[in-house]
Amino acid sequence: MKPTEKQKKIINFLIDQLKCWRDTNDINSPTHNSDMEECFENLKDDIGPINMPIFSRIVVKLFLFIKALN
Repeated sequence: MKPTEKQKKIINFLIDQLKCWRDTNDINSPTHNSDMEECFENLKDDIGPINMPIFSRIVVKLFLFIKALN
């Protein structure tokens, strides 16, 4: 079964975030946090109120993991 439009939207969000983090001049910039929060807000209708805390924690943990690598 092909991904639904909702699934594609979430996948594209993740791809965009990863590219942003990859291409940034400052991985530690607080701008990344506010950008993620804005994107989470834009996705809340697709993800739903029950799943949003789970999704946002996963994305933030991934970002923190990447930032911690040297």
